[in-house]
Formats: sequence, C-alpha cells, structure tokens
Amino acid sequence: MVVIKDFSFEPGVLVLSTGSRVTWKVPNGVEPEEHVIKFLGDDHTEVHIKSGHSASKMMDTAGTFEYFCSNYPFMNGILKVEDLMPQAETKMNEMNEINKLKKPKSRKSAKKSDKKSIPENPAADLESQLGDKVENIKKEPETFNVNAALDFLRSRWNHGKKRRPNNKHRAKK
Repeated sequence: MVVIKDFSFEPGVLVLSTGSRVTWKVPNGVEPEEHVIKFLGDDHTEVHIKSGHSASKMMDTAGTFEYFCSNYPFMNGILKVEDLMPQAETKMNEMNEINKLKKPKSRKSAKKSDKKSIPENPAADLESQLGDKVENIKKEPETFNVNAALDFLRSRWNHGKKRRPNNKHRAKK
C-alpha cells in the first residue's frame, strides 16, 4: 500500500509481483481534496483518489513504472513489478532436489551391507584393526597392559554367549 502524505508517496518505491494490486490511500484531511495519479508514458491511465479514500490498480505486466500526481507533478513514485513465478518455481525445484537427498532410505530398500554387523570375536577384530599399535603397546607394558585388556574383552564376549537361566520359569515360593 502506498500512502499519500506530506506531498509524497510512501514508500517512494514499491516492489510487487505480477498479478498483484497496488493500492494508494489518501488519509482524511490531506489536501487537495482529490489526487489524480498518472503513469509516465501512459496518457490513458488515471487513478482518482479523494481524501479519506483509497484506489487500486492491478499490475499484470512486469516492469518498472513511474507515476506522479497530476496536481503536484513533483510528487512521484516508482512501481517495480517483477514476475516472481519463475523464481518461485526454480526455488521449489531446488528444495525438491534437496529433500530427495535428505530423504532416508526405507527399510525395504536398505542393503544388507548398510546394516552394521557384529563381529564373531570382537577382541580378535580389535587386535586386527589395531595391528602395529598393539605390538608397540605390548613392548611398553608399563603404559598399557594390552593382554589384560584383550583378556577382559574376550571374557566379556564369552560371558555374553553363555545362556542364563530365565527367572520367569522359576517356581514361586
């Protein structure tokens, strides 16, 4: 909305999209009693607005349109009408592409290789992954006791494989 006051259009430059309506408003008590808005290069379009009223014009064509008040030619403003649909479509396509990349795989489409597998013997797996580091640590037992750590891992792994009696099957006292 453009407001006419103090012998000027506020805002002086208005940006809108094609197919939008621009509305000019003249508050009560603004002199003169009627303003007539004309567009440069268009002698046929006039917008008449009385004090205390407003008037609108549909802007169907993209471009920059300069206008002025015929009562006070020094009062002028600019309408920048932009065709935002191509920009919106481009942005929408970009968002769709981003969403496709972010979309997680469904369980059905997930490959078996995507699932983490539990190694048969985690201690041996750890030893093979560490390789030379284990040998270096074995040489410096005061720093870290690798054998004790590996024994601990083996015992925890073997302990997990043992079947424990199920408490649910115990007889109640």
